[in-house]
Amino acid sequence: QCFWMRHMHFSLDIIWTDAQRRVVFLKTSLSPDTYPQSYCSSKPTAYVLEVPAGTVQKTGIHLGQVLTF
Repeated sequence: QCFWMRHMHFSLDIIWTDAQRRVVFLKTSLSPDTYPQSYCSSKPTAYVLEVPAGTVQKTGIHLGQVLTF
């Protein structure tokens, strides 16, 4: 599950989780001007959350954490 910032107008944090919703990979503050670069998890994933940039830092989300959603 790879993502890029094509047609985005604001920065994002992207959170990849496994089937148990454990965070396995993070990319933070991805700017629209990074397109056409792609961002892919280095581990198998089941879910991906795209949230406003700064959310990961603000909420303290970290690798290994289990998320509820």
